[in-house]
Amino acid sequence: MSINHLPNELIILISESLPTPALNALLRTSNRFALVLTPSLHNRALIGDDKCSALHWAVTRCHLPMVRIILNTGTPISQLQLVFEPVLQSAIHAKDLTILRLLLEAGADTEASPGLAGGSKKGKGTALVLCGVLGLVDAARLLLAAGAREREHALRSAAKRGHIEIVKLFLDHNVTIDPSPMCIAAKFGDEKLLNYLMQGASKDQLSLAMLDAIYFGHTNLVRILLDSGADPNYKLPKPPYSSKQDTPLIQLFRRLHLDPSGHMESHIDIVEMLISRGADATYSSHTTAFSWACLGGPRLIPVTDIDQPGRTIPESAYKLLDLFLSAGIDINSPGPQGNTPVHLAVCHLALRQTPIDYLEYFISRGADVNTVNNAGGAPLHKVAGLRKDVFMRLIELGADLSISDPSGGGPMMDVANWGTTWPDVLKWYLRRRREGLGFNGISETALLNASRNAGLRGGIEVSKILLAGVNPG
Repeated sequence: MSINHLPNELIILISESLPTPALNALLRTSNRFALVLTPSLHNRALIGDDKCSALHWAVTRCHLPMVRIILNTGTPISQLQLVFEPVLQSAIHAKDLTILRLLLEAGADTEASPGLAGGSKKGKGTALVLCGVLGLVDAARLLLAAGAREREHALRSAAKRGHIEIVKLFLDHNVTIDPSPMCIAAKFGDEKLLNYLMQGASKDQLSLAMLDAIYFGHTNLVRILLDSGADPNYKLPKPPYSSKQDTPLIQLFRRLHLDPSGHMESHIDIVEMLISRGADATYSSHTTAFSWACLGGPRLIPVTDIDQPGRTIPESAYKLLDLFLSAGIDINSPGPQGNTPVHLAVCHLALRQTPIDYLEYFISRGADVNTVNNAGGAPLHKVAGLRKDVFMRLIELGADLSISDPSGGGPMMDVANWGTTWPDVLKWYLRRRREGLGFNGISETALLNASRNAGLRGGIEVSKILLAGVNPG
């Protein structure tokens, strides 16, 4: 079949695979081919083989007359966008509002993003988002008037960079985002933008922004928000924000527990500020801020140094804990699951090589080493078999070995838990008994029973040690 008999659709499809000289020769063979194929030849003239269009060249150089000539050719502007940058973004980068207006009037796609041929990729790289990133208010106005979407992304980008005027523009167009621009300003520490956005904000809005300022350690913003009416006892809304109603203090210490490398000096100032403004240090949603503080260990010591052998803890490292105690918290008050501060401190020591000075801090403040939690566990149970020096120190402090642990039987009754692992500790304890330094709640009968039970379970050596420790009298 002759090519002359093919429908126009097939003629155009075939022409796309022809080199430009062959296309030019084909369209000269008949009036029909000239009519059908001339637009394709014009398009090739406008977009070269190097994928750099004449329109892009003119826009990036702010060549207004050439832009007008190209747009007046009648070629759809959608065919002139490039793989690497749609023309609207080029005009915005060039900061030429006249060219930007012409492109919009010609039907340029306001939702096109760099990345795919024809600028067809949708998303965060749109022209309006670029205006938010660069803070170009007048360009954003033109795009909004043209119906540009992606307004939430654009507002978020502007808020992150502190572009007050363009943030105001989006807010005037009733654009809303979650988190709010004020929360974003608090997160990024932008005091100027925060001061603008706080005008007319409700107490809840101020308090929610304060949580972000606290979480990221922006002490000056926390102070500004508190001075403006933020609630130091504000409870974080339930889902989708959180599964628990955390207060600012709990939010802070939850962060410190997850990221102990945070800037402690600023967080100490924030704790002091919140408590001085009336923050309830005893409030518990699931745990208290003081519980998080005790579990977190001593502060103001570099994380890389805290576990070094022989390291002592400076008194300044306890400033956070002292702040809570000065607010009236009882050193022996039970927290969630009934764990007292010394329970949590021993948990911390059992899992790390923090100096044992940390335990001494709680003892010096009057902590009771024989408190039991809701499960019946004492501090000694938290460290049995895990850290010898802490275990021995608790015994020296009068820890009662007769208290039954949650698994059944106290540490002394079930000597397999620690006597087999630490026979030297067992001998040390028995020697203390003989010297009259402390029985720790264990009678001679209990020793005999423990010896018998250990022997029945195959712990012959431990059984002999226990039996040797019984006072013959």
